[in-house]
Amino acid sequence: MNSDGINVEIHGSHRAFVRPELVAEQRAAGMLDLGGTTSTPRVSMMHDIYSLSFERFGVSYSVDLQCASHTDPRCADAGYLMTVFDSLVVAGGRP
Repeated sequence: MNSDGINVEIHGSHRAFVRPELVAEQRAAGMLDLGGTTSTPRVSMMHDIYSLSFERFGVSYSVDLQCASHTDPRCADAGYLMTVFDSLVVAGGRP
């Protein structure tokens, strides 16, 4: 979606790679549930693009946010990206 000076992209993939060296660290930080899937969204930023990664229903997703202007308050921090994440719903099918 590209609208009103922002670009939001959502990607999903059923492919996942386990990095055993990170599992213990993430479990200790409360980022893994008992099934070993990421239950807490992780936010990162690179090249003025905020990315939020999460896993639901056995699929890994990322939501990326980029603003056309560096002064856009929606890209001042990850707050707007979290609002986008909180507004996501399952569309069609069943989880």
